[in-house]
Amino acid sequence: MINANYDVVGFWTFVILLLSSLSCYKSTLYIMPEFVPNEYMFTKHASKGAEKWEVYAWCVRDAIAKAGDFKVVDDLTI
Repeated sequence: MINANYDVVGFWTFVILLLSSLSCYKSTLYIMPEFVPNEYMFTKHASKGAEKWEVYAWCVRDAIAKAGDFKVVDDLTI
């Protein structure tokens, strides 16, 4: 495996950055089943998009948000 950091950052700079970030990080990995679209999904959620790919994308986003207990934000205006 080649890491891009070795090509961009000098060796000693990389060593200093590496040693200054010695912390423990925790992450959770959710293995979800394969999401296969069907006609029932497209008809039930037809209001979520004009095309089938929009409905599919909305359903996948909704499934990921529910599995990870994430908040879904539709309006990104600040």
